[in-house]
Amino acid sequence: MISTLGLILAVLVLIAVLIAGSHWLHSEKHPIPPQPDGSVRLATYNVHYIKLQEETGQWSIEDWHRRKEPLNTAFRAIAPDIITFQEMESFAAENGDEFNLARDYLLERNPEYSFAARGDWTYCPMTQPIFYRTSRFELLDEGSFAFPETYKRMRHTCEVGGYPYFASWVKLKVLATGQTLRVVNMHLDYCNQKNRRKSAELISKHIDPWIADGEHVVLMGDFNSWDGMRPLRVLARRGLNIPKIAGSTFHFNRGLHLFAAIDHMGFSQNIRVGTSPVVVREKFLGEFPSDHYPLLADVYLD
Repeated sequence: MISTLGLILAVLVLIAVLIAGSHWLHSEKHPIPPQPDGSVRLATYNVHYIKLQEETGQWSIEDWHRRKEPLNTAFRAIAPDIITFQEMESFAAENGDEFNLARDYLLERNPEYSFAARGDWTYCPMTQPIFYRTSRFELLDEGSFAFPETYKRMRHTCEVGGYPYFASWVKLKVLATGQTLRVVNMHLDYCNQKNRRKSAELISKHIDPWIADGEHVVLMGDFNSWDGMRPLRVLARRGLNIPKIAGSTFHFNRGLHLFAAIDHMGFSQNIRVGTSPVVVREKFLGEFPSDHYPLLADVYLD
């Protein structure tokens, strides 16, 4: 009995040491850098959906009121020119788009932005809007595609967990130069490796013609994949520059960093990186606005 208890204690100590070591390894902090002149500040942020059917508890309506101003403070601190959001949804199951508390709250308090990647909610659910500064960009086109491609209506139950995984995209015109920029906002399956790989292949199929035509293409979002995993390798083989992210981007809504980044950015070769991707690992107004951290980078369109 004593030896068994000793073994259990040793295993628990080892687990605690491994958790502490992983947290330390993935916890490097960086201040939000100043934006270089003439650059475009890009950001991506999984802000977690709101459960409209729940009055209290984590991710409930009450919880949203706690974290809404910290989210706005984070948004203004990042000061993006373009930002892609994931899970920006007020979720009530098979609901329309009448209520999107996070999207509407940010837009009301930041009128210098508009949003795109919108449409009929049954075909383009508004969980992945793309915000952009109207003083710098004009919207030329927008759209989305589901994973896998055979899903006609995205609110149908998907293969894993009933979540609709898809990519939204926009084509923007840079007002100062007339250049155009494609931004793809993606969210890959959180628990099915095969689905993540197939989704990355589908994204490649969609962006290949844009890259071949010499367009500026940016891919951002929640890849649910670490550096070196197959979805990132699939996309890198299409000519995308996908910088390695230092540390964690997901923290369990506790500031706990147990594994490498799962949020990433990828750039076509005609986009020059001025500020390499930075994870903003901090609270705002004393709160974590989400269970992910925002990720930002500054780029130039060559």
